[in-house]
Amino acid sequence: MPIIDVAVPVPLRQTFSYTSEQKLEPGVRVSVPFGRRQLIGVVTASYDDPADDTESEVKLKAVTEVLDEQPLFDATLQALIQWLATYYHHPIGEVWATVMPTRLRK
Repeated sequence: MPIIDVAVPVPLRQTFSYTSEQKLEPGVRVSVPFGRRQLIGVVTASYDDPADDTESEVKLKAVTEVLDEQPLFDATLQALIQWLATYYHHPIGEVWATVMPTRLRK
């Protein structure tokens, strides 16, 4: 089962890992459980679970819903967003939320 890293709009400088039924491309919006609420985040990476055959100690939550079929932003803009977060020392999820139009964040 693929594992995806998701940038959610919270004031933490990290991405969060979730499981997905399908391998998703970076830049796709997903709805994920985060604490007691559902948040819309953006996939930053997707990879196969290395421990797929064995029982893992870490239990990851699953993506609730995939909101896009194709990435919203091309690879150049995704790299720019990553650079902005790194350069300005700002959480990647909040940078993604800032560059997205309001209707796409809800």
